[in-house]
Amino acid sequence: RHHHRSHAGRVDHRLLRERRFDLRGARDILDVGSGAGQIAKHLLKYADPAARITCCDLSPEMLRRARNRLKNPLPTHVAADLARLPFADESFDCVTCGYVLKHLDDGGARALLIEVRRVLEPGGLAVIWEFGPTGNPRLDAWNARVLAAGVARPRLRSSATLRRLATEAGFP
Repeated sequence: RHHHRSHAGRVDHRLLRERRFDLRGARDILDVGSGAGQIAKHLLKYADPAARITCCDLSPEMLRRARNRLKNPLPTHVAADLARLPFADESFDCVTCGYVLKHLDDGGARALLIEVRRVLEPGGLAVIWEFGPTGNPRLDAWNARVLAAGVARPRLRSSATLRRLATEAGFP
């Protein structure tokens, strides 16, 4: 039986395991663009047992896949437009968002980041995982093709561009 592990999953796991992204003490965690639960799996493993985890995705089908994959009753699953999150202002102390921005143009990415900022309480932690350009045109072209699954035009943004979008969304 063949098991595939993406490099992205190893990066997520290592950041959490090594506590470079430390979930200890987080009470309310939102995973935006949760998909099939790739990041939520790690959140369940490394968050405090009393933490509430909410998985949010546009696709009810992806959330169903997440429920089946996680086999854990703890996360709440919410289908919603990520540019209009159905949560009160400042309702989470931690927000994660992995591999979503490549699906969005700059306006959509900015709208999503504005929503992340809105639902994040002051002093809360937001972590955005995303693929970026490598500087090697051939590798970037390959990554764009590989990452294009279900994406009309994947957008690989530099860290400087992501910082600019985050600043425009109100992050310090």
